[in-house]
Amino acid sequence: MTPAGRAEVEAELARHPEARVTKVLHALRVPTSVWYQRPVEERRKPGPEPKAIPEQLRARIKELARKYRRVAGNPLGSPAP
Repeated sequence: MTPAGRAEVEAELARHPEARVTKVLHALRVPTSVWYQRPVEERRKPGPEPKAIPEQLRARIKELARKYRRVAGNPLGSPAP
């Protein structure tokens, strides 16, 4: 549904408070899920915002991962790719 169409329906619903939203949407052949769907910019991932990892810790994790890859990824001692 376009923003202009939504605004027009909302204006008419405000003029007629006895009207049921779902009945009006069904009459207009608009799925109710579209009416209640939030715009994309309002959606967000659930949960807290991710925290930044300090650069020193990030470097240490990468170093350990490289060492683990050499050991676990090459059990026969072949060179790491």
